[in-house]
Amino acid sequence: MLKVILFVILDTLFTIFVCLFVNWWAPLFANDKGWLPNWLSWVQTFDDTLDAGSRDGVFTTNSVFLARVFWLYRNPGYGFSYWALGVPFNASEWTVETYNTDPLHFLAKGPNGQFNLHIIKFGFRFKLGWKAWNMYNKTNGEWLTTPWGPEMRIPFTLSISKA
Repeated sequence: MLKVILFVILDTLFTIFVCLFVNWWAPLFANDKGWLPNWLSWVQTFDDTLDAGSRDGVFTTNSVFLARVFWLYRNPGYGFSYWALGVPFNASEWTVETYNTDPLHFLAKGPNGQFNLHIIKFGFRFKLGWKAWNMYNKTNGEWLTTPWGPEMRIPFTLSISKA
């Protein structure tokens, strides 16, 4: 549990740091496909480009730069959560303890005290732990065997959002 508390603190501090000092200028260094250079990989979303928000209709603006900035603020420190705080994912080491759909309540446990809690309650979505939820096929109840991102790993998360 001490590791989780430390990771919550690190993740929160990094999020605050990038929101204040990095996200507003980082898109200046993106290539024409929306990828940041390696030295900004802890800011980059590991599973998509900075153009995902405008491409998927999350943001509607005529400014590519602003859409990319908005994407970074929507996903602050995403790469840090994946590369620095994330862990390799081996499906055989994870078990789903609870999975209810209405209301959503997902709890999975992994090795070395790792876990993933994902709940929707009172109109809010709450996520804590390592994002095993994203490696779980909700349709057939089996773990995915293909990587989510460049490696077979899952990021750490502490997230509260409107459901």
